[in-house]
Amino acid sequence: MRSTRLLSLVALALGAVLFVTSGADAQRRHRRRRGEQGQASAQDRERARTAYGRGQQQFQAGDFAAAEASFREAYQAVANPVVLLSVAECQERGGNNTGAAETLQQYLRDRADAPDRSAIEERIRTLRERPTAVSISSTPAGASITIDGHATEHTTPADIQLSPGEHTVALNLAGYETATQTVTVQTGPRQEVTMPLTQSRAAESEEDALGAQGPGPEETTSEETQSSGGDGDEGGGPSAAVWIAAAIGGASLVAGTVLGFLALSEQSDFDAMPTEATADRGERLALFADVAFGVAAVAVITSIVLYATDDAPAGEEEEAGSGASSARLIPVLSPSGGGLGASVRF
Repeated sequence: MRSTRLLSLVALALGAVLFVTSGADAQRRHRRRRGEQGQASAQDRERARTAYGRGQQQFQAGDFAAAEASFREAYQAVANPVVLLSVAECQERGGNNTGAAETLQQYLRDRADAPDRSAIEERIRTLRERPTAVSISSTPAGASITIDGHATEHTTPADIQLSPGEHTVALNLAGYETATQTVTVQTGPRQEVTMPLTQSRAAESEEDALGAQGPGPEETTSEETQSSGGDGDEGGGPSAAVWIAAAIGGASLVAGTVLGFLALSEQSDFDAMPTEATADRGERLALFADVAFGVAAVAVITSIVLYATDDAPAGEEEEAGSGASSARLIPVLSPSGGGLGASVRF
């Protein structure tokens, strides 16, 4: 009896020793794990502070995409829900209203006791209802734009602000069928909508009819004018040949006058002091003056004849050319002078 009681006391003592030992070991393991976790958390907090500070600098510089990436890095290091507010701000500044609303929803989930819950929920509603720029274009361009049955003042291409949801876009352009398309607008970056236009059957039939009828009145008149030949100024004034002959006559007349004055000057010098050289120069100048006057007379008479016969019909010209009589003016030059001769044939 006494031995049994003794064995029981020994067993209790051993159990107590084992319990205390296992408890101490558990406490040591727990303290070691807490120490390791504390060291890792310190490193994560330092990385989070560095990334968050970098994100603030990028945000102030206006680089919202880079700032968003830095704030997300800080959140991954230490999951502080407040950092999500900075992420949402970057997304909203960058035009991603849908992403900003989703990030704010995540903030409310991570921070159930958020003191600003009502303000954040209102902000989410505002972001989701904010209009989005929709770029509407057509092929060909210039079509008037109608949204949900209401005509706008815009023609394609144009950017129009539309609220999120479904909208019916209709395009109208003369000569083309009305194009209609349902567009689902989402909160976020600008959306692109391109609508091809189909030519109406009435316009196609009109083009076919015009093609079958041939050129229009204006084209026919132009072709007739071009095919009528001539200088294009028929009955509108003298021809180019008349003007050329008159110009030659005028120039020759001026030249003859100048040469005549020079010949007279040489004659005066010869009278004052007779020399063979002065006599030769005077004779040459007088000869050239006579030739110039002769050419002037021929050119002037030629221009008069051309002007008189310029408006004659082709048949009359042919008859005149084939007639029995004709007259020609011929300049005459000789060592002692010059003049104008006429040749008449009957």
